[in-house]
Amino acid sequence: MNCRQAQDLLPAYALGALEPPNVEAVEAHVALCPQCAPVAAGYLRATAALALVAPPTEPPPDLRSRVLQWAAQTPQASPIAAMPEAGGSTVAPRTLLTPWRSLPLWAASVAAAVSLAVAGALLLAVSDLRKEIQQLREDNQGMTETLRQQRDLVYTIAIPGMETTVLRSAGGASKARGMMMVSKDHTWGVVVSQGLELKKSMGYQLWLTRDGQRVNGGVLSVDETGYGYLWVKYPEPLYLYSGVSVTLEPAGGSVWPTTDPVLSAPVQAQ
Repeated sequence: MNCRQAQDLLPAYALGALEPPNVEAVEAHVALCPQCAPVAAGYLRATAALALVAPPTEPPPDLRSRVLQWAAQTPQASPIAAMPEAGGSTVAPRTLLTPWRSLPLWAASVAAAVSLAVAGALLLAVSDLRKEIQQLREDNQGMTETLRQQRDLVYTIAIPGMETTVLRSAGGASKARGMMMVSKDHTWGVVVSQGLELKKSMGYQLWLTRDGQRVNGGVLSVDETGYGYLWVKYPEPLYLYSGVSVTLEPAGGSVWPTTDPVLSAPVQAQ
């Protein structure tokens, strides 16, 4: 069992919902895995706290009447006749009662209310755990995508003939920086950013300047650290343009820049 398989099973393991073979496999993995052990401990702590999840609450006003109605409609077991013992004495008759029927009606009402509260708390906890697992999966996918981009960037830099241009912030006030790598034939390239501010529903759009006109080069999405990556296919060889710039635009991009450039650089003519 690997880490991904184990962590998929940990929520059910903590709730005691796994079959014995899966329990043994998870415990064997967690015992030897420093990455999964703290995750398992967290789930077990969350499970132990389930009783405290739901706030105290009063049972519904009609709960007692519904329990009484249920009890009245439920057939009662017939008592067993007294059985003689040796010596002529008799054994007291017993009634075959379920655990619920053996309780006083007020206790059954309280038990039903507690059961509903615990069930609600359990469902809430499971829902929260599922959301947490989904968030962890999304975070993992984001990290995987960033690693892939960085790997591709290393490969791109190593391609013979690649040219590099530094994109600088306007006025030098911002700490944002960028780098544009261009292929030897100037037909494609990669733009990487650092330090750009992440803004909700917004992206950073690349523009290619030529004869006073600006051509869309694509939208650069950045993460919380300001890192962004954009692969660019130039409409025409890049050396035909006079400069490149980056502006903050709506996530889907704009047909024309709506803000001042946050990054820019001139293009060297051949």
